[in-house]
Amino acid sequence: MKAISTVETEETHRERRRMSGTIHKSPLFGFHSRNFTLRLVLFLLLLVGVLTAPSSGEEILLTSGEKLSGNLASVLGGISVTRGKTVREVSWSEIDWIRIRTRRFVFLSRVIPEKTRIYSEAFEKFARALTSTFKFKPPMRNNWTTQVRIFRDSRRFNEYRRPGGGESGSCGFFRVDRRERVEEVVVLDIARDPGETFDTLLHEGTHLLLHLWGKAKSFTFPMWINEGMAEYFGGSSYRPGTRSIKRVFTQGVQKPWHLIRMKKMLEMGEVEPLENLVFLDGVNFQSHHYAQVWSFIHFLAHYQDGRYATRLYRFCRDLRRTIREGDRYIKLIEKTFKIKLPVLEVQWRDYVKGMTPATVEDALVLAEAYIYRGEYDPAIETLEQLLVREPDDYRALVLKARALHGKDKYKKAHALLDRAVKQQADYQPAVAARASLYYFEDKWDQSLKLFSRYVTTHPIRVHKIDSAPP
Repeated sequence: MKAISTVETEETHRERRRMSGTIHKSPLFGFHSRNFTLRLVLFLLLLVGVLTAPSSGEEILLTSGEKLSGNLASVLGGISVTRGKTVREVSWSEIDWIRIRTRRFVFLSRVIPEKTRIYSEAFEKFARALTSTFKFKPPMRNNWTTQVRIFRDSRRFNEYRRPGGGESGSCGFFRVDRRERVEEVVVLDIARDPGETFDTLLHEGTHLLLHLWGKAKSFTFPMWINEGMAEYFGGSSYRPGTRSIKRVFTQGVQKPWHLIRMKKMLEMGEVEPLENLVFLDGVNFQSHHYAQVWSFIHFLAHYQDGRYATRLYRFCRDLRRTIREGDRYIKLIEKTFKIKLPVLEVQWRDYVKGMTPATVEDALVLAEAYIYRGEYDPAIETLEQLLVREPDDYRALVLKARALHGKDKYKKAHALLDRAVKQQADYQPAVAARASLYYFEDKWDQSLKLFSRYVTTHPIRVHKIDSAPP
């Protein structure tokens, strides 16, 4: 589950209001408009333009079954999901939900059509990539609706949340309603941070796909697989222009908060023994277990160039045919991975201890996460390793300056900022870092001047790295 940041820029607030508005609020298009002729002419012109435009291959539907092209829905700002009514019968006040049907799923969305289409296309491709990885075809049962519902405001999202529908403060959950025969991913769109929305969509989508995989035999995966897979695949990076479905998503992207927490728990001796971790259920699974199951799945997928990867997927298939009890369960793990559980645990812990950022971006995010936590020494160590490879990376220089600032080494911090500015003169985080240094050096006028310059372009800048634990 993802935590929601409560800080929002003024610019983002204006953008959210613009994006969340629908055409029916405009006097020009409402029934209360006095200029009926102009309204009619504009509507007909828009309709002609839409009908002559090429189809996108997806359709936005009314529940009555009448079909309208996605372009028309884009013009109108949304089509109401109103049972038993035609387009002409739907009043403008009812236009609220967008409904998109893809190959496998139904999308119900309150965000703008363009953004909804991006989410729906990405989710459909993600489902194809994941089912290809697991080598299974989701069994779609008759008379069941498998859908994704996206809200644009937290009030309605929280009103829709039902008992068991995710933790308070999360921005997504997966639910199964057997009475209504609905399997549903529910997500709150974070307008200021679409990456957060995207991660949540993939995380909860993984829960949905694992549910579809197991439901044919009334089977549910254990928590270490269910949450571990969701954390692992939920961090996938998306490249929509890639033709190969297996390459559209880069799996196994590192999560800095999880990595930091795991390393800290290993140092403190607080990691759950593997023989206990694999038996955790929903009652005993706590927040600190997310980092553990993510790291264990990451280990199984990447250890020694994927030594255990295919065995992991085979284990998931075999697990549906056996009972998860005591010795029988442990023996299945040891048989599938061809190793004793205590030895596997040693390999996992050593793997986590040796995990380092795989890319420059990973290193930067990890370092900033350390700085956010006030852990300056590991941040500096991470950045120094990066600067050996990329000595002129101005982003790394600024982050190291911030870490040195945290250790009260102001002179060295200024020297690094000088180097960073030579590489990128208008890099605004360097301006903010320098202003902060001046402030703590009691150079008020210089600090105020730089802060004013920074705030001009960044009214309130929130840089989210990942979902930070409390």
